[in-house]
Amino acid sequence: MLHLCGKFIIWAVYYNNQFHNLITEYKNGYRVIASSIPSAYNGRIGIEGRASLLIGNIALQDNTTFRCILGAEPAVGLLNHTSTIRLIVTGMVTYFRWL
Repeated sequence: MLHLCGKFIIWAVYYNNQFHNLITEYKNGYRVIASSIPSAYNGRIGIEGRASLLIGNIALQDNTTFRCILGAEPAVGLLNHTSTIRLIVTGMVTYFRWL
């Protein structure tokens, strides 16, 4: 279980010219997949470890920006923290050949 110093973590993807929430995890460890998740990510996302977003079956169409927001506890003087990362898919393996 992730122990947050804030109230929540939200993972989002930039898709069709705007960010869409994918998963929200609350301080109690409860995770919710957003109802508005882009269909391209249905069944392909998950969280591992403390806060790693996993995306299965990566495709060239996954070249986009992802965002993570740590929602802070304003009552203790903390501010929200936002991080973004750009995923660049450069090619796909179409077959394997064992030697």
